[in-house]
Amino acid sequence: MIFFLNKGLILEQAIVKSLQDYFSALGVANFYKNVAVSVTNKHPFARLLLNSISGEKLKTSLFPSVVVATLDEGKPAELEDLVELQDIELTPEYVNPSEPGEKSLLEQDGFMMMTPEKYRAIREAVNQKGRVYGISSTIRRQDRIAIEIWAENIQLKNELYEAVRLYVCGFMKESFEKLYGENDFSLFDHTVSGQRSNNFNGEFGIELWGAYIAFEADYTIGQTVIDTELDDENIDFMEVINHVKGQAGTNRSVVIGGGDCEEPGGEE
Repeated sequence: MIFFLNKGLILEQAIVKSLQDYFSALGVANFYKNVAVSVTNKHPFARLLLNSISGEKLKTSLFPSVVVATLDEGKPAELEDLVELQDIELTPEYVNPSEPGEKSLLEQDGFMMMTPEKYRAIREAVNQKGRVYGISSTIRRQDRIAIEIWAENIQLKNELYEAVRLYVCGFMKESFEKLYGENDFSLFDHTVSGQRSNNFNGEFGIELWGAYIAFEADYTIGQTVIDTELDDENIDFMEVINHVKGQAGTNRSVVIGGGDCEEPGGEE
């Protein structure tokens, strides 16, 4: 059987949560009376556009709004030729909890889209064979992140811009490099750029003043392919890949949790 163990990092979501905590600690809600700052990755203009099409009026204001988005992502230029692959093995100590009722190291590692059934299948395979083998790849990526600030009051927009700029250039860099040390996170101060003024929007019947800050950050994500049918620790990466292709039609449920497919490309 083939198992994909994916460890990703959705950076814009992590930044949204971090900015929410920052504004809370900063006391923004107490300082700006009757003003609730929305920190989100859902652009408020989308809601305004939908409401203008349907003719509905908003019951509450969407502004001021701080919007975090990924402008683009790619591989760091200086690492474009670097590919990191390594053989790995799963042992009973890794897949079994050390104490009844506790989570195993496998579960604690926080792989994406894992279900109790998948954990159980991996555990049974490891316990039956003593260990199973696979290939692990480290994937290096770079995101260019934009943080937009929109408000109906130009002074409020300026002050929120300054608060965000100080955070991005200050504590956020240190905080994320510690929180996501496993991902080799790096925020590059020299890439931080912004535009405090000259952004205006009046298309939706309200005056909105905007600003934005953008920066680049590098990090790593990982994917491990486990093949429970391989019995030799001298893993051939192409052998794992060929097994993945060969089992895609019959064991798709192992990977995505659906029903078995009778033939490649068939319906579940």
